[in-house]
Amino acid sequence: MKRIATTLLLGSIFFGSCDQLYAGTVAYWRFEDGSAGTEHNGDQDNWYQDVSGNGNHLSSWWDQGRPMATADRSFTTVPQTGAANNLALDFDGNDDIGTFGTGTKTIDSYMFHNGWTVEASFKLRGTHWQVIVGKDGKPNANLLEPTFYFKHRDDNHRLDCLFFDNNGDFHWIQTREAIVSGQWYSVAATYDNAIFKLYLKTAGDDAYVLQGTLFVPAGASLGQWPANWTVGRGMWNGGAVDFVDGLIDEVRISDTALVPSEFLGVE
Repeated sequence: MKRIATTLLLGSIFFGSCDQLYAGTVAYWRFEDGSAGTEHNGDQDNWYQDVSGNGNHLSSWWDQGRPMATADRSFTTVPQTGAANNLALDFDGNDDIGTFGTGTKTIDSYMFHNGWTVEASFKLRGTHWQVIVGKDGKPNANLLEPTFYFKHRDDNHRLDCLFFDNNGDFHWIQTREAIVSGQWYSVAATYDNAIFKLYLKTAGDDAYVLQGTLFVPAGASLGQWPANWTVGRGMWNGGAVDFVDGLIDEVRISDTALVPSEFLGVE
């Protein structure tokens, strides 16, 4: 088994017999709740558990936005942890979940002073604008972009990662190649308060491939713009848009810039 050797900031979380230590994990949504072929019969009830132990559970907003559990998932065992992976979520182009449920979700205003990593696995069907993971808000009143996103583009079909720095300016990196419909990918973005990197791994690849690097010296704490984190849709000019038609699995957010050997999709 592997052990992530980062500074312990939020407590230790162990997964069964794997004895896998997660340090600095703010939220980890595995979507193992429910059974394949069914939608959860409830909303704003924290159904989609945050297994980090930090209580940042996700919920659907209303009954028309509930994704369906599916046995079509990114991998049967999470390569980094050895944990069984039985389910993913299927979004039909109108579904979304986010930190909408009852109780305080610390991630909405969490200040990532030590940097961050955002990871997800996904398989898309549509070719339109689609946000896999996002953070709502409008950090700059003169701009339309939200605080953060992984977004599939409808023009060149590549994947963008965008975020706002502490000065209210946005930065983005795009994948080198187009995303192929019907194929599983794992994506990871890291930021260490100086360097922003985007990585992509196609199902069957041995390793994540670096897509681009940017120097961003201003810092990007993200929490100064308190807003929901979402899975399955994004935000544009303050409105919910860019709903996913496809599958999403294994979303993790850490408060440190992980190295590629620590990403979820790495054996």
